[in-house]
Amino acid sequence: FAARHGNRYQNSLRSLVTVNGFAAVDSQLAAIMHSSLRFFESFPPNRPDLPVSYFAKFLFSEAYLQKVPLQLALSLHTAVSNHITLAGRAQICRGALRHRDLRRELRALR
Repeated sequence: FAARHGNRYQNSLRSLVTVNGFAAVDSQLAAIMHSSLRFFESFPPNRPDLPVSYFAKFLFSEAYLQKVPLQLALSLHTAVSNHITLAGRAQICRGALRHRDLRRELRALR
C-alpha cells in the first residue's frame, strides 16, 4: 500500500508496517531462507525446539551473545509461547523468498 499509494497520502502517512519485515531479499538472506526451508521440512513435528535452536545463529548478533549467554538469549526469546508449526515456518520462508524488492518505492516516499 505504502509503495503504491504513499505519495498520495504523504501528509498523513507516518509509519509503515511490513509483514515478513524485509524490504528486499538479497543473496545472503535468500541463502538463509533456502537453508531454513530445508531444515524446517526435515525436522520432526514433535520437536518444536529444533527450529529455534537452528535459527538462533541468525537471530542473535555476536555482540549480544558476548553479553548474554546463548541459553539465556534462547530462554528470553522463547519466554512467550510461539505456536508457529514447522509447516508455518516453511510457509514464511517461501513467502519471504517471493518478496518483491521495495527499496526504490520506499525511498521515494516523503
